[in-house]
Amino acid sequence: MGWMERVRLRRRSETQGPSAKSSAVETDTDQSSSHELARARDLIAQSEFVDAEAIARREIKLDPWSVAARVILVHALIGQDRVADARAEARRSIDIAPEDPRGYVASAWVAITEDEIGKAEIAARRAVDLDPASVEAHFVLGTTLERRGAVAEANAELERAAILEPAPANSEQLWKTWRSPLVVAITIAAYVAFHALGPLGQRFTNRSVATVLLVVAGALVVAVLIGLRLQRRRLEELTLTQQMTVGLEARRRAAEGRAQLLFPLGLIGVVVAALSVITIMFATGQKPSLKLTVGDCFSRDQPGSFQQVATIPCQLPHDWEIFAVFDDPNPPGAPYPGLEPLLESHRAECAARYPAYVGVPFDRNAPTQIDVLGPEGSYWELDIRTIYCALTAIRRGDQLVGSKRVDVASPSPPG
Repeated sequence: MGWMERVRLRRRSETQGPSAKSSAVETDTDQSSSHELARARDLIAQSEFVDAEAIARREIKLDPWSVAARVILVHALIGQDRVADARAEARRSIDIAPEDPRGYVASAWVAITEDEIGKAEIAARRAVDLDPASVEAHFVLGTTLERRGAVAEANAELERAAILEPAPANSEQLWKTWRSPLVVAITIAAYVAFHALGPLGQRFTNRSVATVLLVVAGALVVAVLIGLRLQRRRLEELTLTQQMTVGLEARRRAAEGRAQLLFPLGLIGVVVAALSVITIMFATGQKPSLKLTVGDCFSRDQPGSFQQVATIPCQLPHDWEIFAVFDDPNPPGAPYPGLEPLLESHRAECAARYPAYVGVPFDRNAPTQIDVLGPEGSYWELDIRTIYCALTAIRRGDQLVGSKRVDVASPSPPG
């Protein structure tokens, strides 16, 4: 039976009442058409756009007034990047049934594909006006508003679509496939952040802390950018129907999605916050080396002379803790004895002052070593004679943690 006979049969049934024979023929035809259109939708979901187009065109040939077939054809053409053809078919859908929202939804998708957001919004709003219960209409309007930057309005439309549309069987799998790149990327960033702390256990200085902070923050930024890019690419690979499914499923699973990222983002956040605080401590603790006082703790990135130091809380790892400060007795104008002889000449004085600060004598059982710090020749010529006695770790390269001062150190249990 040709499409003209089918149309005449429908019109006759509308005016005269359907006969038993015409009803049976029409029912069989409609069921066959519905089956074919459902198969075309499945083909689009599998990105088999050419085969879907063939079915849609065959159905349109049988029934040129079929809006459903033309909408499927629009999606099949968009999938093949034949946007001009898709635009023409969307226009025909509206011409055939100007009160059917599906044609306007299809027209909105074509406009979105062409990045004509204004036209897309007009078409999408018309679809919503025609059928406020249309999931597709609310979804395409939400997508359009999101592209325009109207986030609050977009969220409202997408929420309505999520409420109206029951989740299809494959929605969870599609959501997981789309979501996984961002989750994996941020989890890797958290792994990098955790393991980046390792070097700080070997050398804790302002430079090493700043370096680790940059590495962790950089890893997070790169991970998010890569994750979002891969997520966007996966979304672009989906059909429009699948994109709608993913978008609605993301709304339904918003809490689950946040939970997936809570631990890795929380770990990175804690690391970044801690390193930022320590970096600020190093920055605010900067002082001239000549202003060091008893109880100051500090580290240096490189050996040699220094004019500025960053004092930090002694609870953090550090290279030195100043436990005594005094002046060399040589008068102004006295010749400089050389740095090593100068420091060595005051080692005994530092050792004598050790018990008053640490609480135990400086001998082979002492918990720390002693370093003597003093002025170089240029400072000596300025009559600077300050000598610093500093505690340092027994093994070179190790760092102290916590103050060794007897009045702040943990008290010994009573004997």
